[in-house]
Amino acid sequence: MLDIAIIAVGGLKFRPWAEAAAEYIKRLKPYARLKVIEVEAAPFNHSSRAKSRQEEAERLGRALEKIAFGASVFLLEEGGEALDSLALARRLEKINQPLVFVIGGA
Repeated sequence: MLDIAIIAVGGLKFRPWAEAAAEYIKRLKPYARLKVIEVEAAPFNHSSRAKSRQEEAERLGRALEKIAFGASVFLLEEGGEALDSLALARRLEKINQPLVFVIGGA
C-alpha cells in the first residue's frame, strides 16, 4: 500500500473545499495510507511578506524532516511545472517509495 503525506500551511477554511478534500481522502483509503499535516500560517501583511514566508518555510521544513526520510518529495507552488492528472499519474507510477506533497501558504 502506498504511503502519502501532505504537508500544508493552514487548513481548508472554505467549506466546499474541505468537503471535497474529505471525499478525496475517503476515495484514497483503499489504495494508500494518507497523512495530512497542517502547519500554522504565519501572520501576513505586505510589509512582512518575506518574514512570513520564512516562518512558514521553517515550519514546513520541520514537519518534512519528521516524515520524509526515503520519500519522494513534491513541492507544490504556483510557479512550478503544471501537470494534468494523466501526466501526474505517469510520473507517480514510476516511483516505488512514499510520497510527500508540500503545499506552501498563500
